This record gives sequence, structure tokens and C-alpha cells, in this order.
Amino acid sequence: PSDYLVNWSSQKPLQIYNQWRALGPLTTHLHGCKHMKSKNEDGTIMTLIHELCHPEDCQVPPGLPVDASPGSVAFDKPNNLLWTKCSSKNDWLAVRSIQLDSGRRILDATSFVNGIQLKANKAQYLESVGL
Repeated sequence: PSDYLVNWSSQKPLQIYNQWRALGPLTTHLHGCKHMKSKNEDGTIMTLIHELCHPEDCQVPPGLPVDASPGSVAFDKPNNLLWTKCSSKNDWLAVRSIQLDSGRRILDATSFVNGIQLKANKAQYLESVGL
């Protein structure tokens, strides 16, 4: 099970992408969605990453914060991608589809952002739990 966990703070985008290619959906936890009920005591929502964009195929949009913490998310509306900050200074990985809690439907980035109401200046981020 620990092989399926994403470690945003120590892995580079290509490492996470290759992990996803080898294993399938990866596990992480979402913080900062106070309006959604969590099954976990720490208030996080278990999240499965179903589809990633190869780091060389998707160009990081300008304006993403360089000083963002690993696991921070940013929405790219024109490309329908959810960018997640990885380990290094300007390493971002594009997520195409994601699932909140197992059993719910798989969402593209736009549906995900609309569902969690991702807004600027809020502390929504993905984290590795159990590493």
C-alpha cells in the first residue's frame, strides 16, 4: 500500500508520473475542504489520482508560485488541468482526473475544482499521509 502513496515533498514530477504508470491510481490526501465531510480524524479526504500528464507533454503555465509548498494545487482552466507542486523549486505536475474518496465518480480537473470550490488564498493542498 505504501507504494501507492505520493510523496509530494521528495519526488520529482517524472518520478510520480512513472509511479502512476507502473501502479495505476495513486493515493494522496486533500486538505482545506471544510465544507466536505471527511471520514478521517485529521479532516483530510482520501484522494485517488487517476490520470496524470507526462511532465514533458504539458507546459507549466506562467504565474504559478515558485515558493508554493509541495502538494499545493493550482487550477489551469484553459487546459483543464490541476497543477500540483512537487519537490523542487519550479516542479509542477499536471493532474487530468482525480477521485475524492473511493466509490465516488472520477472527476476531470474542472469538475473537481467546481466540486471543492477551489479559491485563491485558501489552504487547499494534497499531502502524503503515512510516509
